[in-house]
Amino acid sequence: YISLHANFMLFALSPEIAAQLTDALVTNQTEETTVSSREVDVNIIDVSSAPKKLWNWILHANSESLEKYDYVWFIDGDIQLTSLNWHAFFMQVRIMRPKISQPASINDRGSGSVFKTLTHQRDPRIIAAEVPIIEVQAPLIEVQTWLKYSQFIQEQPELIRSISVGGENCFDMGWCHFAKSNMTGRQQHGIMWDKDISFRNDQTFLFDGANSSFVGRSCIVFYQTPIVHISKKARKTNGDSLQAGKAMCDFFRGEKGVIDKSGLHKVNKLFNYEPINN
Repeated sequence: YISLHANFMLFALSPEIAAQLTDALVTNQTEETTVSSREVDVNIIDVSSAPKKLWNWILHANSESLEKYDYVWFIDGDIQLTSLNWHAFFMQVRIMRPKISQPASINDRGSGSVFKTLTHQRDPRIIAAEVPIIEVQAPLIEVQTWLKYSQFIQEQPELIRSISVGGENCFDMGWCHFAKSNMTGRQQHGIMWDKDISFRNDQTFLFDGANSSFVGRSCIVFYQTPIVHISKKARKTNGDSLQAGKAMCDFFRGEKGVIDKSGLHKVNKLFNYEPINN
């Protein structure tokens, strides 16, 4: 077994929710007597003044708060982790060493994502796949990859403007390409709109990460350790946030963007860094 230590940062959308979380935390700490439970830090942040998901990611998941961490895992409030095989999931992460990853998703209707490549595969031979998109529902990101992507986003005035008013669309269409181009991650498969992932003999390349000198893949989805996406659709939208979301997609799909109409990643046009050939 591998040993992991995790601390938590909880974003409360209202003062009432913040108070409820605090009360629940105090009650839990009172009832728990194990040493390990007392070693977990839980930071509850009232974000009611600016309840914008991506805005709070960028604001609070910064170099100071993430110091000494290897990964940051952003998880939506409507994601259930009860089905997740924690040991198997993190063992796969440790072996394949992706820059960005997620467990496959399911829900009560069978599919937890509009992208077929990100949903649970019934074929037990299909352990994982390299994909060109990891959704904002539950991305696990290497800290340095996140900090550099966050820095890139902050350097784009039009993106920050959109995010500050609640734009979220297409934010997750850039980071796999960013990880591939600038964080030394590898990516061999790049069609976002694949109908399905089938068992292929060449999937063994995913295990190259076991080599300590290998830089890891850019984005990988793990199929046999699923999470449950309840999809409460609790996000509140208005005309401004919808327009902001459209503007974000226009940015990533534009002339310098990374996505074309077929879903293929364009070649290093958006991120103006020297591509790394692996």
